[in-house]
Amino acid sequence: MDNGNGLKYDYTITIGSCGRGTWNSGDGGESWMHQRKWFVPPESPIVRALTVHPREPHTLYAGGDRGLHVSRDNGRQWEMLSPIDQIQNIWSVAIDPINPDTIYVGTSPNGGNDKAGVHRTRDGGQTWQKLELPRVTDWCEVGPPRVDHIAIDPIDNRVIFAGIEVDGLRRSVDGGDTWTFVDGPWPEDNPDHHYTTIIPYNGGTRVLSLFPDEIYFSDDVGESWECMGTRRYINDTNNGRYFRWLAVKPDDPKVMFGGAGNFNVGSAGGLYRTMDWGETWETLTTDLNSTVYGIHVNPANTDRVVAVTSCGQVWASEDSGDSWRMIKEVFGELLAVAWQPNSEDLPSVYHPVGMQAALGGGVSGE
Repeated sequence: MDNGNGLKYDYTITIGSCGRGTWNSGDGGESWMHQRKWFVPPESPIVRALTVHPREPHTLYAGGDRGLHVSRDNGRQWEMLSPIDQIQNIWSVAIDPINPDTIYVGTSPNGGNDKAGVHRTRDGGQTWQKLELPRVTDWCEVGPPRVDHIAIDPIDNRVIFAGIEVDGLRRSVDGGDTWTFVDGPWPEDNPDHHYTTIIPYNGGTRVLSLFPDEIYFSDDVGESWECMGTRRYINDTNNGRYFRWLAVKPDDPKVMFGGAGNFNVGSAGGLYRTMDWGETWETLTTDLNSTVYGIHVNPANTDRVVAVTSCGQVWASEDSGDSWRMIKEVFGELLAVAWQPNSEDLPSVYHPVGMQAALGGGVSGE
């Protein structure tokens, strides 16, 4: 896929790791640079979240154990954005698609009486405020609970969902100022939330919330929920027993990619796809060495999908999941992935899905 500049794969992949900071490739995985010195502590930095700026395709945010970092050159150099002593143990990063200077980060406790929470900045990271979430437990089966995903409604940015592993969902309808506990059909004794996204659907939005063995959806902003029935398609193999990640095709949100494994870290994993809003799912590959911990689809080329496994594999597809190549398997534990275009040109349309924002156009359900 040489675009005339000598690169076979002309795009950048950045991956976040447990204890080794980030790895970065400017040629689609052919060669890699290791970045560790930019993060704190430099000897063993953890990067659990990677989020691309909705309007600046070469700007990338990384959430680590000791704060939020930003790169403005496709992940090659980084700078600390949050005060090092104020925000720690970041598990998720979300950028307001309408006002990108507003950023939310989800955290796990930092000792003492601290609880899992959400922090917000409205000035691009200069000042921060911790937002109070209701009914957050102190301890769960994985230890201290953590806000592992934050989803912002692309139409009404006052609507925000924060998912907590292992403690269910919280919702705000006033931009994070106040929050309520969300009741849903997921197991009360093990509300093991993994991922939430909000997509355009039938002139409004649909909230999708992922738990280990099922996806639940709401078409009324979280007031009521239904079970999607995903388990009957992906749980027929051991590789899909533990559903971990969900990514939506930005220009066609009825197409979604799911990542799973046979347990938390796991020893086997699989990638799955739906092309009908989750009504049915197909298996793309089950050759992965462990559970999928990240999938990213960028509006710069929505046929390109990049995924990482917990045990160090990086996989990429250039044809919307029809075929896959394994890029590398020497990174150790991986926690996040993002890909960015090398070109200075913006995609013609950014659709309001997941971590991206609308710069034009829109999609409705069928």
